[in-house]
Amino acid sequence: MAIQFLNDLALNQNELIQPVLENKPNNAGVGTGIEGQLYFDTTADVVKVWAGGAWAEVGGGVISLTLNDGTYIDVNSTGTATNPVFAPDLSAVDGNSTAASRFLTKDNTWAVPTDLFSGWKLNVTGGTQTTIQSNDEVVFAHGTFLQTTIGTVGAISTITTSLSATGTKDATTYLAGDNTFKAISTIPGLYNSWNVAASNGTTRDVETTDTVSLTATDGMSSTVSAGAGQDSIVNFVNTDKGSSQFIFKNFTADGGGTATASTNNDTLTIAGGANITTARAGDVITITGGEGYSGWFFDGDTGTAQEVDSGETAFVLGGTKMSTAIGGTRSVSVTHDNTSRTDTAPTVTLTNGGTFIAETSTLQDATGHVTSVAVTTYTLPTSTVGTVTEVDAGAGLVTNPTAGITDTGTVSINYTGAANAILTPGTAVAASADQIIFNDVTASNAVKKTTLATIPVTAVTAIKTYIDNATTGALVFQGGYNAGTNTPELDSRGTGPITVEKGWTYAVTDVGTFYGEVVEAGDLLIAEVDNAAALASWTVVQANIGVAGSGATDGATTKGISGYFNGDFNITANGFVTLVKPPSSTTKNILLNSSVTGVSVDTSTAGITKYVIDLSAAWATGIESENVMCEVRGTSSAGTDLAYHQVFTSVLANANDILTIEFKGAITEGHYRALLVNVE
Repeated sequence: MAIQFLNDLALNQNELIQPVLENKPNNAGVGTGIEGQLYFDTTADVVKVWAGGAWAEVGGGVISLTLNDGTYIDVNSTGTATNPVFAPDLSAVDGNSTAASRFLTKDNTWAVPTDLFSGWKLNVTGGTQTTIQSNDEVVFAHGTFLQTTIGTVGAISTITTSLSATGTKDATTYLAGDNTFKAISTIPGLYNSWNVAASNGTTRDVETTDTVSLTATDGMSSTVSAGAGQDSIVNFVNTDKGSSQFIFKNFTADGGGTATASTNNDTLTIAGGANITTARAGDVITITGGEGYSGWFFDGDTGTAQEVDSGETAFVLGGTKMSTAIGGTRSVSVTHDNTSRTDTAPTVTLTNGGTFIAETSTLQDATGHVTSVAVTTYTLPTSTVGTVTEVDAGAGLVTNPTAGITDTGTVSINYTGAANAILTPGTAVAASADQIIFNDVTASNAVKKTTLATIPVTAVTAIKTYIDNATTGALVFQGGYNAGTNTPELDSRGTGPITVEKGWTYAVTDVGTFYGEVVEAGDLLIAEVDNAAALASWTVVQANIGVAGSGATDGATTKGISGYFNGDFNITANGFVTLVKPPSSTTKNILLNSSVTGVSVDTSTAGITKYVIDLSAAWATGIESENVMCEVRGTSSAGTDLAYHQVFTSVLANANDILTIEFKGAITEGHYRALLVNVE
């Protein structure tokens, strides 16, 4: 993660040692820049700068150019200072600078030159004419058996081309390939005569002016015609195509007799038989044998086998609980179908001594098919069924009718009988010695009291539950507690605390510790829950409060009366203590948002966002900005590259307890927070 600077970095004329520009493979990797932003294009190996809304190559750095008009040259500068455009041009004043016949003179005008050599033309028969300019060189090269010489007489030069062959050159000689003139009689293979011969007859010499006749015989004709140049062409044509040729005329085949051609253009047809096909391509006849397929038989465990002929389809069908599927390699898969079962639960009425049959075991094979089922017959036991003829009342109960219920009636408690469980004293007033007290007052003030000698146990339990629920959590004094010896054993210093109930209260009789806290004589210990086994489960009421002490930990300090320096603390009449001035090296986390007390936003300076923090309002009175160290971090809203990371920007302090944090550009409120440390 790169260090984030959110303001300009002033080096105050200090050197920047071994800097490296941001490396990116192309413009897309950098995105949209701001004026003057640089990066190094690793693909093109060049430095690029953002100028005029686009990335431009600077060739290793930004170069400042100053171009002035020179002799005959106008710079013609346009564009802007950051994106200049130069179109240098000649400053010659004549408007005919485009004319091909004009040239730039030293006085910076376009003029037509005078007395200037304009060239001459060179041409040869069958060649291409060319213009010879001043200082051009013309070379007259000689070819095979030729030589070229230049002779100069005064101002005239003569070019002479002649044969370079040696020997006598006259009507009786010829130029040989070795560049010499030789006698014609010495020409190798010189024509004198030639011989003509045939398969029959005598060979004859053909002399100059002799005529050789080429005569056509039976089945042939000949013609003589003129060819190219002095050539003569003799054409022979076959006029009888077959009468005297050795060719096949008769064709035989196994079992088919002989086929004889009846004319010169007769046609022989080659037909395909069973499982045989023929094809012709040009002069080639191809005979192809078929598969010779004669069918196959499809059979099963039962039924009659059937023959499957060519082109027919054999089916493999699924039966009961079976299905089939064609695979990708001419295969058939046979699959046992999933079995679904619908169970029925008929209603059967069982009677005494009746019987029923139940399945006790089921056997199946490896494919899941049931092979056997074992059943057992069960007989229900018989029972004697009697008849209730009368219901009579027992002790403390009464029936209606009183003689006993023989058909219908009710059973209720006997409130007035000798063995009753609850007495109704009528208008009797409860005595002061009675232990059951009812808080609610009814209109009649009638009180029902119990006779404990005859009350049922369940009634006693109900009364106890009522009393327990009514007194749960009430303070119940259990006696004294020796904190020095942990007697009785209330904390975990011994084998374990005794079982206590919520509300049990102990008075400390001897000084000591209780779950690590110092207690003194007169303090009260009150259990807040049942089975209280930790200091947090007890309320400690201190009766003797001493002077507070100091220590390295909370448990090592004495809790007691303490005083506060009025320069640093305010204390209300109720004893509420507030900090007036923070001690040295305290910290504060302030969100840079104008909704936070003491924080305001100033955008009056162009391109700068300032968050102004009034330390007295945002932190505490007396905080001096010159003693405050500031670190700025991004919040979760600042974006992926800035969230929770430290950023660097300008932090300014003044003598009025004002701290100003300056960002370059527009900064959204709530995107950053200031972590402050006051050092005195």
